[in-house]
Amino acid sequence: MGSPDTSRVEREGGRGTPTVALVDAFAVSQQTLDMLITRTCGEYLFLQVVYAAVSAASIGRVLLFSNRVEICEIARKREIQDVVAIRADYTGNGHVVDRMFAISPGNERLQEQTVVCLSARRPLVTSEDIDQFVAMTSAGAEDGVFSAAEIDLSSIRECDGRTLPPRKGFAETGALYAFRRASLERAGTFAKLSVRPCLLPGLHSLAVETTEDLEFLAHPQRRQPIEQSLQHHPVRALVLDFDGVFTDNKVIVAADGAESAVCDRSDGFAIQALQRRGFPILVLSTETVPIVRMRCQKLGLECIHSTTGKLAALQSWLSERNIDPEHAIYVGNDVNDVECMKFVGLPFAVADAFPEVRAVARHVLSSRGGHGAVREIALAVTSLLDGRRWEDTSGSPEST
Repeated sequence: MGSPDTSRVEREGGRGTPTVALVDAFAVSQQTLDMLITRTCGEYLFLQVVYAAVSAASIGRVLLFSNRVEICEIARKREIQDVVAIRADYTGNGHVVDRMFAISPGNERLQEQTVVCLSARRPLVTSEDIDQFVAMTSAGAEDGVFSAAEIDLSSIRECDGRTLPPRKGFAETGALYAFRRASLERAGTFAKLSVRPCLLPGLHSLAVETTEDLEFLAHPQRRQPIEQSLQHHPVRALVLDFDGVFTDNKVIVAADGAESAVCDRSDGFAIQALQRRGFPILVLSTETVPIVRMRCQKLGLECIHSTTGKLAALQSWLSERNIDPEHAIYVGNDVNDVECMKFVGLPFAVADAFPEVRAVARHVLSSRGGHGAVREIALAVTSLLDGRRWEDTSGSPEST
């Protein structure tokens, strides 16, 4: 195998810890590739385990391996700190740990004391799982541990037809491995290591192989908290729908036909905090009544309204500012926002958004439209830019 093509996602090196995570994102077929780059809860499937590794306290750096340029390019655009995407040829021979261990940037040997192997097709592994496996490897007498499922061996018959006595056994799940680098170098192959099985909680070893599996992953309970959704992702623009985001999606119609809506005054304070930092914000609406323009003028927000093509308008606005769609947040509530939400890297939905909208959102805000949703996302982005933990301080007045 030749030297792999390595593209740096953020910076080489790590956070000073002696553990490296190797993520298997190889796709041997178009179907597998399509699965890995499908978005569930607004995030590419293969990146979910990458974020788990980056969030683990025990991991110093993450090496993402794939034979597909599409996967490496998506990872490169994300600019995830301490993650390097490596384009390498796929070989189906040998144990996955042996294959992964053999590939390293520039064919250099890994220097970390402990190595973790993960599968991008098993996205429910958590950072806590990873830290637990690393701790057991560091403290135990064995060479390492592997994720396993308990199986009943009593149904297995011997060659002469006799049934074995009731007993339990373990089978590899392929979700998570942790082992000492020096041990594998001495042994030469994973099969010769002294490793012990470790059961993972619940569905953490779930392999995603069908569209039904993807639908299962899209359950709202599996979405990350807002700070986790933002902390490893470049955020360079905020785009907001108006009706149902700034408002509660209701309209007040007077006897003369004039329309009005109710907005949350607390949104203004949070929006101004972002504006002072020069952060690009756009309000994008199909609404034709002057309410949208008047509210945006008061808040000093750029506004595109009365548009019949929201996606085209969004694409043009981002292109004019040279902002990669992967680095934009879009907050919506209705089905006409879905196209825009699928186009950006950070699709958000308000708490009372329609089910079709929540299904494609990476994060669902805790606030309803017109009841602090704009404030919630604006304060979260401001905290991210300032390097602070996200915290909402209610009651701050609007000063515009």
